[in-house]
Amino acid sequence: MKQKKINMQTFWSIFLWIVLLVAILPLLWMANYSHSMSDDWVYGVKLHEVILQGGFHPLQALRAIYDWIVHYWHGWQGTYAAIFVFQLQPAVWGEKFYRLGTYILTFLAITSTVAFFRTLLKKVFDAERQAADIVSCLVLLLWFELMPSPVQGLYWWNGASYYVLFFACMLFLCTGLLKMQTDESCKASRFVGLLLLAFFLAGGNFITALLTAEILFANLCLALYRKKKYWIHSLIVFAVNIGGFMLSALAPGNAARQVEYEQFSAPKAIIYSFSEAYIFLNEYTSLYVILAFLFMIPFFWKLVDMTKLAEWKVPYGIWTVLAYCFFASSFTPNLYAYGNAGPGRIQNIRYWMMCILYSVLVLVAVGKIKLLLQKDRTDQVFSNKILAYWGCIMGFVVLFTLSAFREEYRDTLSTVSAVCSLHSGEAQAYDAEWDQRIDRLLDPEEQNPVFPKLKNKPHLIYFQDIYTDETEWRNQVCAQYYHKESVRTKKKKKK
Repeated sequence: MKQKKINMQTFWSIFLWIVLLVAILPLLWMANYSHSMSDDWVYGVKLHEVILQGGFHPLQALRAIYDWIVHYWHGWQGTYAAIFVFQLQPAVWGEKFYRLGTYILTFLAITSTVAFFRTLLKKVFDAERQAADIVSCLVLLLWFELMPSPVQGLYWWNGASYYVLFFACMLFLCTGLLKMQTDESCKASRFVGLLLLAFFLAGGNFITALLTAEILFANLCLALYRKKKYWIHSLIVFAVNIGGFMLSALAPGNAARQVEYEQFSAPKAIIYSFSEAYIFLNEYTSLYVILAFLFMIPFFWKLVDMTKLAEWKVPYGIWTVLAYCFFASSFTPNLYAYGNAGPGRIQNIRYWMMCILYSVLVLVAVGKIKLLLQKDRTDQVFSNKILAYWGCIMGFVVLFTLSAFREEYRDTLSTVSAVCSLHSGEAQAYDAEWDQRIDRLLDPEEQNPVFPKLKNKPHLIYFQDIYTDETEWRNQVCAQYYHKESVRTKKKKKK
């Protein structure tokens, strides 16, 4: 019986890995036709200039990167780690390298999610790797296919790296903390890694910075409660994170930036966060999400150790409230700073976090239910689990078919959207239009290029275009980046 369970988990693990690979291949192929835009030019201009002047010299490059971080820390924003990452947008080495950004972000999303669930399920529930991979693949499939704004999650380096890269790093941090708590020790190498991640995350976007501070505080409290020696390591990591957060939050540039936005007061931002969280969950908890977590339940049922769960004295309602408060706190920084929930690039990581929190809550719920039932009845509850698995898969197939063959649903799933764009030639045509622009931008004899407006705008890779007004900031930074006097698109002819 035990061998049969292992074989079943292995089968579904391999099957879902294959599905995930097939799903992301068209997304990676779409990256071949993506191009840098707006803020990529703003933050990449100095490093790009160094490379143009004489190739890549590490010391000169680091000096340029440092100077730009200081410049923005004083003049626009204090997120020192984010500005460092922004400057590394791959197109500074040439537009053809821009696709690497998508590859990097995809790699980080997959490895961080898999590392987190393998550690959580193995260390806490003594589960096999295959069970963790099943959960990881389902969460990743939901995220890649249904993220609110794919272009801001995978294809536009500035917006995607600001949130996806930092959220992935936060998952790596959580993985390290889980290992520290379960091993009841903190190796020197792990301690250094946690310190670096804590400082790095403190200098990123304020959402993951706040979430990281909450996680590290909870980790410190747990270490103190358990009276373990590694509480000292936890305290130092937390202190480094808070120090970095203060360095970012108190930067003079933040005050200059805030003048342009309508802010909420702190109490109002906190209160509104709970309602915004409910609105988000209500909108994005789709049938796909429900089917995915129904699919997970039989695996959770088998891996949950009732003996370990019996030691958990915290009621399930408390777990749910804590998870909701944690999720709601992701809305507070944006509401406080800008008075709104934020653009699609922020919603992307909230969707990712929603899927992870749902996974944990479903796992705990299954364990609690299992404890309530008679032990001799638990093995009969999912005796027809094969039927449940294939029922969920058929549900996915039906929804996928609707997305693939109905025009109005074409962009619901990212893979379907990518395949349609590639098959129709829309992505290739968009790339050709930009290549023509790049050729002219690289021509030193043409100082004031005027481009026709883009005719092709693929859902996955089109984000913005330059404007007809040469004084618009996107036009100005494009001109600066390519050493032009001015850049604009053609104005519509008046009838």
